[in-house]
Amino acid sequence: MILKKEKINSILFYLYFCLFAASIISRFFSNVYSNFSVEITFGVVLLLALNNKSAILKNSKNILLFIALLIISLFSLIFTQGGLGSFFNLFNFICGVLIFQNMQIDKKQYNFIKYLTIILYIYNFVMSFSIWEKYISGSNYGLNPNSVGIFLFLCFVILATFFKSKKLVFFLLITSIVGIYMTECRSALIAIIVYFIFKNFPIINNVIEKKLSIFLKLVTIIGIIFPIIYVLLYKNGIDFTIPLLQKDLYTGREYLWNIMLNALHSEPYGYIFGLGTNYVTQIGIINNYHNWYLGTFYTFGIIIFCLYFIYLIYNINLLKNSNIKFAFLAIFVIGFFENVGLWNTTQIYIFIFFLIANYKKEGNS
Repeated sequence: MILKKEKINSILFYLYFCLFAASIISRFFSNVYSNFSVEITFGVVLLLALNNKSAILKNSKNILLFIALLIISLFSLIFTQGGLGSFFNLFNFICGVLIFQNMQIDKKQYNFIKYLTIILYIYNFVMSFSIWEKYISGSNYGLNPNSVGIFLFLCFVILATFFKSKKLVFFLLITSIVGIYMTECRSALIAIIVYFIFKNFPIINNVIEKKLSIFLKLVTIIGIIFPIIYVLLYKNGIDFTIPLLQKDLYTGREYLWNIMLNALHSEPYGYIFGLGTNYVTQIGIINNYHNWYLGTFYTFGIIIFCLYFIYLIYNINLLKNSNIKFAFLAIFVIGFFENVGLWNTTQIYIFIFFLIANYKKEGNS
């Protein structure tokens, strides 16, 4: 029975991450996969949850938060008449965190993730040199420069966890910064700088590691306040050019966030239950919020927003790997400008973080 369970886990594991890699590297497969990504990952994650239920049920606090999130999100979905995909997406993420936080992988699976990440890193690094021009000319086949920059950062963090050579990690840091700079992704550039500082300055990283939960909660609070301040700055005509990137402070997000905030304010139930993914604003239905915190709040309301980040931070705080802890803090910074946990592909990178952070080496390997 145990062997059967392990075999099922192994099949689902390789299937899940092969589909994930194919969706990034293959433009053809990406176009097909993107239409069914939520359903596919939802199905695989659900099977993994059922197959690992004994390990998952050990943490009662996790289960209570998980159940509360599901019940209230379903109520929010019914109340706002939101899209079913938003519920599947939320379920996929919170269930994935629960599974991969408790799932132990063997050395072969560990190495599989390492080599897969190397391939994805090389792919994104190569793409970084041309993606901006392709994006401007409209020949990028839907691939966004910000996506390449963020994926490059996430791959770098994973590889920095695998490799012990400081020279190799420093080389990857430099190539990552170059690649991210080429994509002009400011959020990934800020994130990699934040990650580097937190990891390499003992006074700072010791404090952060001991008080990680507090720092993550603080960043979450700033993250939801940030769009409000950003919009106010724009309305008051305050602007400046960002050093190095030579880009204006505003890129259109101020307009989007202002519409989202006005929509929340105009509906009596908006702050409590959210507006769902089918709510029609003055510019139509909004699909990309460009802010993880406001996006979660806008879709599900304040109750889910609080439970969602309490649940995620609680699970991150259980990790023992310092490198991954610092990476998560940097990811929370990326959330100021991107959907992060609301984005299916980034969710899978986060699941990889949990897997490798909890990996127990076999013997001295």
